[in-house]
Amino acid sequence: WDCFTPSKVFRADLLDKRETKDFIIGQGYPYEGKYLQTGDGYTLYLDRIPRPASTSAVYFQHGILDSSYGWVCCGTVQSAAFLAYDRGHDVYLGNFRGNGLSYNKPSGLPYNSYWDFTFDHLGVYDVAAFVQYITEKKEAELGPDKSFSITIVAHSLGAAATLVYLVHCGMGGKAHRVTKTVLMSPAGYHAVCPRFCQVMGWPLLGLVW
Repeated sequence: WDCFTPSKVFRADLLDKRETKDFIIGQGYPYEGKYLQTGDGYTLYLDRIPRPASTSAVYFQHGILDSSYGWVCCGTVQSAAFLAYDRGHDVYLGNFRGNGLSYNKPSGLPYNSYWDFTFDHLGVYDVAAFVQYITEKKEAELGPDKSFSITIVAHSLGAAATLVYLVHCGMGGKAHRVTKTVLMSPAGYHAVCPRFCQVMGWPLLGLVW
């Protein structure tokens, strides 16, 4: 399976090994990072391009096989995260469990059980943890008497998890604290499993089990 390891396919000097933090700082923007704990014990990482005085927080959530890096990697002119910051927003970039920045196994959980989750868990626990932290952070920075908004911009799996989060809050009678969502190509369950997944499903599972 060396074909799935970039360093085994490309020369090391051709690989960009920068993380989201490195790229943001390298472009001259302020940066903060925070590890968060989910309700089911997973550890997540949240990148931030901070604008503490802003009353508008924008939380970006990546899709499958991606990370927060996808929101900044096109540079300051074309990347959504930088454009949002330049327009006065306080920017947060979430990393779902399992990607390179959020791969931290919960204590006591067997390694072969780490991936035993669905995008329902990403919504109920991961998105919830990010929104809760952003809410608490803005309340602390702006004070209790100043209102603020939270906009979620999400792609694919991130958009699906956002919908799960909103529905879960509604069913539980909890405030979701989200003012607006921008959901790009939300993922979902297939009523009929595509032929490719039927053929490749078990070999792909073998990579993580």
